[in-house]
Amino acid sequence: MYNHFASKEEIVVTYLRGIREQFALALAKNSAVASRSYEVPFRMLKMTLANGDFYGCPFSNALVELPDSESVRQEVSAYRNSLLAYFELAVDGDSVMASKLMVVYNGAFLNCKLSPSKSTIDNAIEIAELIVSDRR
Repeated sequence: MYNHFASKEEIVVTYLRGIREQFALALAKNSAVASRSYEVPFRMLKMTLANGDFYGCPFSNALVELPDSESVRQEVSAYRNSLLAYFELAVDGDSVMASKLMVVYNGAFLNCKLSPSKSTIDNAIEIAELIVSDRR
């Protein structure tokens, strides 16, 4: 692998960029058919958990492995900013509500890492629904 990459950091950044790009495409595809688009990231997490491919958040994991890497931090920020922007669009530009949805999503991710369960995501979706319905 090191014939193609100069360092572990370069491997991780390339991997994160690929995950971020795939995630953005999946969000766009799934949002086109969703009635409540703010739920899409949660449902995607649920599918990942069901597939048995769940190892926690790759972005959080990368920060644990390479906490001093500026390029890893940039990829993590790009992912988080794009997800926050997605939530904001899903709730008609309400940045406060989008921030709350982000907290719930991050909590669901972490809780699934600690104790993998589809019910965790169902609970997170219920909380997201409460946040969104509070606006109405």
